[in-house]
Amino acid sequence: TGIFSAPRVWWTFRVYGFRNVGVLDGGFPKWKIEYPDLVESGDQESAKEPHPIFPLTLNAEMVSSREDVEAILLKRMRTSQIVDARSQGRFVGKDPEPRPGLRSGHMPGALSVPFTELLQPDGCIKPPEELFKAFRQGGMELPYLRPRFAWIKTMLGLTQRPRTITTSCGSGLTAAGLSWALHLIGCNVEQQSLYDGSWTEWATVHQENPQGFIHP
Repeated sequence: TGIFSAPRVWWTFRVYGFRNVGVLDGGFPKWKIEYPDLVESGDQESAKEPHPIFPLTLNAEMVSSREDVEAILLKRMRTSQIVDARSQGRFVGKDPEPRPGLRSGHMPGALSVPFTELLQPDGCIKPPEELFKAFRQGGMELPYLRPRFAWIKTMLGLTQRPRTITTSCGSGLTAAGLSWALHLIGCNVEQQSLYDGSWTEWATVHQENPQGFIHP
């Protein structure tokens, strides 16, 4: 699956306070191509020594609930922006959701930046300047860039103080891919949040009364 699921693991570690975490760019498919002699198969032996116990600290501000997202919508996105990683077809309601019985569409005011558009043909993530442009083309304001990425902001003439970011997708998986890509261009993941229930929870809850909560 390349790097579609790995960013969710990365994000989970970050939520619990681990900072020295990375994603293998291109994932296992690219690894097999570049390092065919470093691929094993078959059963793996369990570790003989007990695993060390690490202290966990949950950063609850990195996780958004449905109620959090509803509050953002009620404020008409004045302080926050929601960005959706699903395909454009699912976002606009033209293509069906992969989960039977779940309608497609999007939250009012949400922005569309499909995660697949952030990847190169070989499955690797695009360079920072291309990621930045992809998010901007999706209508996003990009906050709190770390100093080494400030040149991108200067190049595009961005000076306003933007809104915060909440990522979403179908079930919380590729939303983490957006969070990772945003982190790579300088938007610290600790200053973002991810809507864990994502579209599956949202459309299920608002299925019977979509007015005001589901577009189109």
